[in-house]
Amino acid sequence: MTKYISGIPRLKPKTRESMIEYLKNHFRYSTMNSWNGSYSYANRVKFRNLDLTTDQVNACYDMLDVASAWDEVHDIKWQFAHRHKHGWQLGFNGRSSGYIVLYMGGTHEDGRVFCWPGKSIDQDEDFSTWETETLEARVNLIFDFDQTCERMVAAFVEYATENTATEETVLVPQKVRVAKPKGESK
Repeated sequence: MTKYISGIPRLKPKTRESMIEYLKNHFRYSTMNSWNGSYSYANRVKFRNLDLTTDQVNACYDMLDVASAWDEVHDIKWQFAHRHKHGWQLGFNGRSSGYIVLYMGGTHEDGRVFCWPGKSIDQDEDFSTWETETLEARVNLIFDFDQTCERMVAAFVEYATENTATEETVLVPQKVRVAKPKGESK
């Protein structure tokens, strides 16, 4: 698979030292706004920061507001949440949605899914104090996060380069509320 996001390792860290380094040095972004001071694992996915050709960048910009271009991206995002029983979820963040951020979440007893976008994850953690099993579990999660982000970007780039955005005029029936004098039939 082509690698678009810089900084994502191709191979999962195996030694304790490399796992600590991977988690400690992973790029992070604010979980809501910078003012809340909470940060989580993230990947920068702005087109200008990806390893793309000029033609690919232009094709991606053309597809930004084409709803169908996002179908596979959202499916991959949902698959990640499903794999992690919605305890971990992905979301786009930033003024231009140029970052994919890892969030904590879960499922209510009635099956509704929830997310805590304002919580920090592993912010200022001292990973050297973690048990090896706990460290490995977190590395597995973050590596899955990174690979999922890469798949999301690849899906969008592939769609954008295999399709052309065109404009069509579409008539959309719409119900509106209007006032009628009392006593007239509906």
